[in-house]
Amino acid sequence: MSSIEELVRRLEERIRKIEVITARTHNISCGDGVLTPYEVVPTPDGDDPTLYYPSLPKLRTVQDIRNLTDFQLNTYLSEYEINRGPLTASATREGKLRLLRRYIGCAVE
Repeated sequence: MSSIEELVRRLEERIRKIEVITARTHNISCGDGVLTPYEVVPTPDGDDPTLYYPSLPKLRTVQDIRNLTDFQLNTYLSEYEINRGPLTASATREGKLRLLRRYIGCAVE
């Protein structure tokens, strides 16, 4: 890989991280998301997780998170790569919801 290609790859990686941080920071200030909806937090690859899974609702409010089916919740955890480790595997539904809320920057339980 040339030095320019490596530089571009590193810049793309940094931009993806900045997009995640920006969305999370916005979401923290949105309360329950009713007045100001949450922004979609990109996956670690930089994608919108709802693009590949039509059954996934966009998470615009805390109620959207609460309304997730177990399948949808587990899909979000997988897409955001939060499902790696014994804590997630043995977590209750509420524990998984808490992990997802924290990941996207939702400050409301």
